[in-house]
Order: sequence, then C-alpha cells, then structure tokens
Amino acid sequence: MLSAGFDDKEKYDEIMSRMIEGTDGDCVRFTGIDYSQTDSDGWPLPAHLRVLCDLAVIYVRGKGFDKEKIKSVLSRGVNEWIKNDYICWSWWHNEINTTWALSDLCILIWDILDDEQKKWVHIILGRGSMRFNYDVRLKWTGANLTWGANSSVKH
Repeated sequence: MLSAGFDDKEKYDEIMSRMIEGTDGDCVRFTGIDYSQTDSDGWPLPAHLRVLCDLAVIYVRGKGFDKEKIKSVLSRGVNEWIKNDYICWSWWHNEINTTWALSDLCILIWDILDDEQKKWVHIILGRGSMRFNYDVRLKWTGANLTWGANSSVKH
C-alpha cells in the first residue's frame, strides 16, 4: 500500500493543492475523490487514505517540510474518515481495503493521533481483524485470509 517511490517535493505540492478544508476546520478532504459514493466495486474513498499514506511518508522522512503543517493535515484527514465512518456496500472494502490502508497509515503516524482518534481507528481496524471479526477466521480463504491476517497483525 505504501508508495515511497516518489519525489517528496512534487508529491507534497500535489497533495496540498488538492486539499479542501472541512467546514468545521477539523477535517480535510481532497479533490478528485467522490466522497458520496458508497455503492461501487470501484469505490474511490480508499484513495483518501492512500493520499494520507503518501503524506505520512513525507512526514516521517522529515526533509525540509513544515512538519507541524503536515501533522495537522494528517490528523484532520484521519478525522474526516472517523467522523464520517465511510462504509461501502461491498464488505471487501470495509473489512480488507480500508483496514489495510488505515493500518499502514497509522503505523506511520500513531504518535500524532489523540486518544479519541486511536479509539476510533481501533474500531475501524477491528472490522478486518481476526480478533474482533469472526468471519475473518471462519469464512475467509485464499488471498482474503492472507489480507485479513495482515490487518490482524497490524491491528
């Protein structure tokens, strides 16, 4: 999921140019993502988490960027996901795709999340965790089981 093979300056500029402040100032969205779509196998919302993952890589590398600004965008981007609890009609996105992307993101930025954010991240990650979702253990097979194991370890 993490795509570290990019030029930090170009990626930073692209992400910041796509940022849309939330109306309450506590959330952030990105242009090019249809946040209202919930009913498609090509569900676009995990792109929000992938944008945050790219920004988190820049944050962790810490080369010449305003880390406080990046930290703020990352935190507000997580808030966007938590406050809206985005759900797709396809179980695969809710239990595999989202948990995979969110867990990758949180491995990089766990230290900047507050206790409330961490609580909600755990709830969302539980959807794809063998510890909290018995379907992962009992019904999943093949690649889905492998992805579920990956999410469970990171959870």
